[in-house]
Amino acid sequence: PRERGVGVGARAGRPRRRALTLAALAGLLVAAGGASPAQSPAPTLAQLVGQKLVVTMSGSSPSPSLLARARRGEIGGVIVHGFNFSTAAQLRSITRQLHAAAAAGGQPRLLVAVDQEGGSVKTVPWIAPTVAPPRTGSVGVALDQGRRTGASLRALGVDIDLPLQAGAGRLAWL
Repeated sequence: PRERGVGVGARAGRPRRRALTLAALAGLLVAAGGASPAQSPAPTLAQLVGQKLVVTMSGSSPSPSLLARARRGEIGGVIVHGFNFSTAAQLRSITRQLHAAAAAGGQPRLLVAVDQEGGSVKTVPWIAPTVAPPRTGSVGVALDQGRRTGASLRALGVDIDLPLQAGAGRLAWL
């Protein structure tokens, strides 16, 4: 028979759990460390500055120079406008090309943005929101519109929906 309090109760298994926890944390630290500094060169000044830049795209597909800038890490994001595409397939192609260029250069994920506020301001006219922000009417409707917009944009490869800023009793651009 066991002695009372030995291997029973809240303290039972603590050394083993502690060892497993420490082993798991060590594994996470190694995994989170990624490549060593010797394998990943420090970003250049152009890359450090470029990662703060969000640029616009002209035309119906990313230009070779835009893709090269993404590959070199000289831009952090691209705003896509309604005049850049007319179908979902075209928009998906644009976002894939932009994301692939940054990935091919070993750069952080390039952020692709649209302005999908609702009402008259919609880069992608066939998806939510179907209600302009001032006409939302309730928190439930706003949440539904936001969830539907986010899911639709994610499916198209878009990372960011440019927000409105409320100020001084009116809506203003950020």
